[in-house]
Amino acid sequence: MKANAVRWTPRDDADLLEHGAAGGTFDEFAERMQCAVESVRARYLRLLALMTVEERAEARRQRDNACKQSNSLSRSTVEKRLAERDARRGLSHRSLTAELLGDPLPGRSALDQRQGSAR
Repeated sequence: MKANAVRWTPRDDADLLEHGAAGGTFDEFAERMQCAVESVRARYLRLLALMTVEERAEARRQRDNACKQSNSLSRSTVEKRLAERDARRGLSHRSLTAELLGDPLPGRSALDQRQGSAR
């Protein structure tokens, strides 16, 4: 056994399944457990393999519901994003070369944003 290996308890397994059902990430759980992300992912997949079809379907439903709730956007946020999109559509590339090479639109590059915040 490796020196930094995690000993998983039944409570850890239950927490991991609950965390997954709530839409949490492996990175978050690994940080909480102070172990490697790959270790958490492997344990989660092993636990899923041991579940029955009905248990897996219920876990998927819980995760999907949690994701839907956390991804809901307010009306003002949607309107703001649509306005930003429309403003970007009005921009054009500085040159044909910039367009062909996939350069960001004016004002959208990291350099443009840094220079804009310096003013």
